[in-house]
Amino acid sequence: MSSTTVVGPRSVVDLIGSLRAVVEGLVDGEFWRLSAQESADSLEEMESVFRLLEFARCRELADFHARDIAGQEAGLSTGAFLQTRL
Repeated sequence: MSSTTVVGPRSVVDLIGSLRAVVEGLVDGEFWRLSAQESADSLEEMESVFRLLEFARCRELADFHARDIAGQEAGLSTGAFLQTRL
C-alpha cells in the first residue's frame, strides 16, 4: 500500500460500511455491458482489490488475536469466538 494516511477506528468502521455498499453494487452490476477489454481489465482489478482486502482482513485478525479480544470479551479462544460470530 503506498498511502501513509493513518485511518482511525471510527473511520475503519465507516470504510467497511462503504466497502459493503460498493460490493453490493458490483453484485448487481451489468457485466454483460462491458467490452472484452473492459471485462478483462475489471477481472484483473477485482483480483488486485480482493488481495488487498484479504491482507487487511488478515492484519485485523492478527491484531484481534494478539490483543486477546475474544478472551477478554467472551472468555473464548479466537477460533471459538469467530465460529460463534461467523
